[in-house]
Amino acid sequence: MTYLRSLPAPVIGALCVSANMLFFLGLAAMPLAEASAIFFLSPLVITIFSIVFLRETVGPWRWAAIVVGLVGVIVIVRPGTDAFQMA
Repeated sequence: MTYLRSLPAPVIGALCVSANMLFFLGLAAMPLAEASAIFFLSPLVITIFSIVFLRETVGPWRWAAIVVGLVGVIVIVRPGTDAFQMA
């Protein structure tokens, strides 16, 4: 059993609550569309972490779906705007 699967439920719950709180605090500092687009990067992060920590295999169809989603995020955020500058 891996370390991540052996975490107690309250710890997992606290991490989930923390992620949601930080997301909503980020909404106050940036436009809604950009904050939501950045939040949509979570499937990419979760997929990478599942490979690294859980040793799962990810097929080409899932990678293709993640790439299409990432392109959508890039279209919404438009790199080069002031979205990624320090506040």
